[in-house]
Amino acid sequence: MLVLIPHQNQIAEMVKVQKDFIRKFNKANSTKKPRMIFFQHTPMWIFLPDFDSHFSFDDEKNIKNQLKKAAEKIIEVEVAGPSLYFSKDLQKQVLGCQTTIKTEFGNCKSELTVCASTASRSGLNEAVLEAGTFSLKLKVFRLAWAEKIQDSAWAVTESVWKKTK
Repeated sequence: MLVLIPHQNQIAEMVKVQKDFIRKFNKANSTKKPRMIFFQHTPMWIFLPDFDSHFSFDDEKNIKNQLKKAAEKIIEVEVAGPSLYFSKDLQKQVLGCQTTIKTEFGNCKSELTVCASTASRSGLNEAVLEAGTFSLKLKVFRLAWAEKIQDSAWAVTESVWKKTK
């Protein structure tokens, strides 16, 4: 699967928000029943299932070249500030960021999950989101091909760095 991996400096910024949110939310909800807990979600990557439909990543020998071609098509990556919502992919309530990848052939929408929860219900109070916020334009990132090893374990097989203007 095609993934976008933010630069480590931007991941560090997101991890600060992640830790602060988890600490504040779990402390505020420690006495409520049933107890819902938020936990760190890794990897902190942007999965791009729609983007790879524009390219053929079938030939394992040519993945690096295909990644380079795909990276050339990316104009801008914008990560919106975090919000609480129900993730269809994870079937859980999450703290996540909607992302927009602007390319030569249009926009690709995806999400970056910062924290996941133990609950499969929606309707959390937005007031809990005082942990911090950010809105990022990713200027430097890796476009990578990743393979799922286990439930939440991924391995990057090839990647290319991209710097946008």
